[in-house]
Amino acid sequence: MKKTVIFAAVTIMMASCSPKPKEQWTQLFNGENLDGWIIKIKGSPVGENYKNTFRVEEGIMKVSYSEYDTFRMEFGHIYYREPLSSYRLRVEYRFTGEQVPGVLPGDTATAASCSIARIRQ
Repeated sequence: MKKTVIFAAVTIMMASCSPKPKEQWTQLFNGENLDGWIIKIKGSPVGENYKNTFRVEEGIMKVSYSEYDTFRMEFGHIYYREPLSSYRLRVEYRFTGEQVPGVLPGDTATAASCSIARIRQ
């Protein structure tokens, strides 16, 4: 009986120490272009990338107001073509260079952090 209990305890310990399965991630952004993404900028039709606000440079999705003279509340959003659920968002963002007058840093951060996603299957 004692050997059976020890065997069961060792078996349970070994099973609990087994490695967890590696998470499967689906990358939504291909690093080359905005295929599969839908752009909406206030005052512009859905799908129109007004003043090239969203762009891909060196494999990075960027939000840029470099073609704007001034920011007139033309908030933009970028959506993935398919609805997503049960996902974990993994994103990295930063601000570089001069900002266009009227743009607050948080405006861009919110759009970027809510738009670039990888989902776990």
